[in-house]
Amino acid sequence: MKNNFFITLFFCFMGFVGFSQNSLTFSKVLLVGATETTVPAGYVWKIAGLAGAFDMVNVVNRSSSTPSSIISTYSYYDHPQILINQLPIDIGNVSVGAGGGSGGGNTSTQYSTANTIYSNMPTTLPLWLPESTTLQASFNINYISVIEFKVQ
Repeated sequence: MKNNFFITLFFCFMGFVGFSQNSLTFSKVLLVGATETTVPAGYVWKIAGLAGAFDMVNVVNRSSSTPSSIISTYSYYDHPQILINQLPIDIGNVSVGAGGGSGGGNTSTQYSTANTIYSNMPTTLPLWLPESTTLQASFNINYISVIEFKVQ
């Protein structure tokens, strides 16, 4: 009698779990550029990769009393970014050439160690976006490679 109760309870639980989950079906591959694009209703997007070119920024610190004298110089790659719901998202680490100091960047705080500047909050891929989310390529990103799945 006790076994029958647990067996019945097990099948009820499995029926609940089996029907409460959605499955994903491949739909298509997209390239999202500088135009804001929205994830359609009933779909999710997986950001698979980015295509762009990093701009090297050279910074020269000059003396305020003698503008022709250089105090220090350093270089860094400015943040590659995408926009999700119109908010800038830094992608990957930001590395630096020679010199020290910190600076540059668009939105995240940076720190410097051993002549290298890193973004303190880079986003790594893949990144999943739910329906009604907007996506747009931004600073140093030309295209975003997206895989679209239908939620069933």
